[in-house]
Formats: sequence, C-alpha cells, structure tokens
Amino acid sequence: MDDKNFCDFINEDVPMNHNIQKYMMVTRNKLREYGRIAVSYSAGSDSDIMLDMIELVKPYEDCGEIRYTFFDTGLEYNATLRHISEVEQKYGVTVERIKAKKSIPAACREHGIPFISKEVSEWIDRLQRHGFDWSDTSENATSEKYGRCKSALDWYFSRRNTIEGRKSKYDIARFKLLREFLIANPPPFSISDKCCDYAKKNVSKDFDKVFKPNLKIIGMRQAEGGRRAGSIRNCFTPTGENTIANYRPLWFWTDEDKRIYKKTQQTSALPTHIWVKAAQKPSTFITLKPLKPCKP
Repeated sequence: MDDKNFCDFINEDVPMNHNIQKYMMVTRNKLREYGRIAVSYSAGSDSDIMLDMIELVKPYEDCGEIRYTFFDTGLEYNATLRHISEVEQKYGVTVERIKAKKSIPAACREHGIPFISKEVSEWIDRLQRHGFDWSDTSENATSEKYGRCKSALDWYFSRRNTIEGRKSKYDIARFKLLREFLIANPPPFSISDKCCDYAKKNVSKDFDKVFKPNLKIIGMRQAEGGRRAGSIRNCFTPTGENTIANYRPLWFWTDEDKRIYKKTQQTSALPTHIWVKAAQKPSTFITLKPLKPCKP
C-alpha cells in the first residue's frame, strides 16, 4: 500500500496496541532501508504473523528484494509442508525450501544425538570429547585435568556468575536434577548439537554467500527464553564487521499481542494435530482428528 493508505490503515484499522502499531511502522521502514532482505520462515505461529505483517505493510515502491527461506531438515511433518504451500498461495509469495547439507540421521550417526536442547547437547559434547568423569567433584575438575573445556566445566558445576554476582541461569541447575541423572547414568553414546549445524546453520551461511542479504528478518520473541534470547537485548542488531544486520519484528510481543493480531488479521495457522508414529511403518506418520479446544 502507498504511504497515504498506510497512514489511514494504522489510524483506522489497526488495534490500539503499542507493539502492533509500532512494529508495523518499523517493519515498513526496514523494508525500504535495506535492498536485499532474507526472511527466515519456519511455518510456526510467530513466523506466520511475521510474514503476514511484512506482506501487509511493504510499500509498493522502493521496497527491498525479499526472499523467504524455509530450512527443510528432512524430518518435517506433511502438515507443515502443506501449510507452507497454503501460505504461498494465500500471499502470492515463494518460500524457498532449502535442504539440509547432511540429513539429521546421518549427522547423529557421525557426531552424536541431541539431548534436551542445543545448549545442553553442546556442553555435554565438549565434556565427552575431553574424557570427563561425570562423578568428578568441582574441586578436582580443572582445566589442567581435562584440557580446554573450562566453560563446559563451569556449566556442569554451576560455577558461572553474572555481572551482578548472581548465579547464571544458563548453567546445568536450570535443568532440575540433570547433574544427578548424569552421575547415575553416564551417557554411553555420543551427544552433540551438530545436527542443527548441518540442517540449518551451515545451509543458512551458504544461502547468505549467494544472495548476500544486508538484512535478515527473524520471527524470534524475547518471551521464548533460553540462551539465544538471553544474549539479545532489543529487536535490531546492526551490521557488524562479519555479521549481517538482524531485525526481529516480534521481539517485544507478548502472547496477548499475538492473540490480538491474529484475531484482527485472521492469519492462517498450522492446525494442531496429535501425531502418532506408526509402529508398522517407522518412516511414516499418521494424523488423528484435530484437538478440540477445552471448554472453560
């Protein structure tokens, strides 16, 4: 829409919600400011809102080139892939499906299996590679004994403090009884987060080398929590020496903001299904009827 219609739209049709109004305007400005824009689309709820907002507010003229990307890990539900096709038809856009460089089963066989989360898998992987004794004590577990894995040791023994002097919320204590479990059940197999590197991270870097975007838009929210969200302070990270500018239009949005937006815009969402792995065909999935909302 042109500028006049956009102003009228903001004043007359958009709900009186600070986050929705503000980031509609910020998003429109970002689409004008940058010439090559890569939008990472996951087919999830946040990504649906992000794509809807971009297509709604993008200017007719002087808008940067937008490319939507979906990183196909090879383990996607059929409902997810159908939803992407439906989104393409609804908005008249193309979502580029980018295959993993190495399948998740192959990466797991070669590097190790993910456990609980990417963060936990990374720390355990580091400890395993240094021959860590899970029943060791904090006093004995030193860098001299295990080599260059001080950060992993600090994570395991909750030895990291924040700037304010408080214990870090990103150590093993965040996962109740995890250290006790590892002591009682030392993992007999390799644990690693490398499957994510081959399925998404490395593939994304290859895409960036070809397209050369000067802005990446990500449907990430502060409310997600976790280490990744904890390292970010606002909705925009400017271009660095070796990094591309990142914009997160939903960063400060709450669940209530999302509810209001979806109600107003009637965005299409991936239906909730119960997924059951078919015992007779391990490689296939069957769906049951969609879950009905609980009565209040």
